[in-house]
Amino acid sequence: MKIEELKNKSKQELGEIIYDAKKELYKLQTEKCLTRTVKKPHEFKANRKLIARAKTVMKQQEKN
Repeated sequence: MKIEELKNKSKQELGEIIYDAKKELYKLQTEKCLTRTVKKPHEFKANRKLIARAKTVMKQQEKN
């Protein structure tokens, strides 16, 4: 999800996005620990970036 799309979301929607991304990241980490392989390793980086983007937009909205 691009930052422009995130800017149009409410604070509650951003919180849900962060929650879902953290949940998915946890699932990937557990899968990696249990099987030692991950089908989609690029998802680690994508989820971390999404969390960071959403948190950045939340902070910007708090300032305004």
